[in-house]
Amino acid sequence: MRLDHWLVHHQKVRSRSQAEELIKRGDVAILDSKSFEWKKILKPSYLVADNFNPEHLKIESTLAGYVARSGYKLERALSTLNLNVKGLKCLDVGQSTGGFSQTLLEAGAQIVVGLDVGKGQLNPDLLKYPNLISFENLDIRRANESNDFLSYCPFDLAVIDVSFISLTHIFDSLLKFLKPKAQILALVKPQFELEAKDLDKKGRVRNAKDFLKVENKIKDHILKLGLSLESYFVSELEGKDGNVEFFIFMTN
Repeated sequence: MRLDHWLVHHQKVRSRSQAEELIKRGDVAILDSKSFEWKKILKPSYLVADNFNPEHLKIESTLAGYVARSGYKLERALSTLNLNVKGLKCLDVGQSTGGFSQTLLEAGAQIVVGLDVGKGQLNPDLLKYPNLISFENLDIRRANESNDFLSYCPFDLAVIDVSFISLTHIFDSLLKFLKPKAQILALVKPQFELEAKDLDKKGRVRNAKDFLKVENKIKDHILKLGLSLESYFVSELEGKDGNVEFFIFMTN
C-alpha cells in the first residue's frame, strides 16, 4: 500500500493531500528494520505492507492535527498576538476546508460562521461542532443579500483567508457585519496583491522588496477605512506554493 494511502486508512492524517504534504516536507519517518534507525520518507508513493506496524512510523509535525495547514498558521498567529477568542462570535471569510474555523472552535469561540464562494470544501470532521455554521456559494461582497447570514451578525472577530482577490476588496465589504471595536485578523498573500509581472512562472514573488510594497498597500487601505492597525507580521508557515505570507491584525 502507498504510504500516503496507509496514513489516511489508519487515520494518522485527515486527508490524502495532508499525507502528501507531510511526506514531502520530510515529516514522516519509518524505522529501518536492519539499522533500527529512523529514515525519512519523501515520496508519497513509498510502499508499505498492509500489516505494517504503526509503531514503526512517526510523524514529526504539528500539522497532522489540523484539517488544513491554514489551521496551524492561525494557531501560531493567535499565539503571537496573545489573542484570546474564547466566547467570541467569529466570522471566517474564505472558510474552504475549515482550517481557520477549526482553530477558533478549539480555542473556545462561542460560534464560528464561515463564508466561501466555493461548495463542498468543508472537511467533514468539522461537522461534529454544533457551533459551526457554513455558508457556501456566498461571496462576502454579496453577503448582505442573505437573510440567513445576516441573522448571525454582528461579529466580535473576523478572520480572513482568501485567494485570487486582493484583501482590499474584502475589507471594503466586511465592516458592516462587525460590532463596534471588533477585531480583524487577515492572512496576507502577496501574490494576490501584486501584478502578474511581479511573479515567476510558479506564481511566486520575484523580488523580496515587493513584500514591503504589499505591506504599504494593505496598511494604507485599512487606514483609509478608519481601521486601527495593531500588528503586521510574517506567518510562521509559508504558502503551499512557497510564497512568504503575512498576517495583519486590526480593530474596527
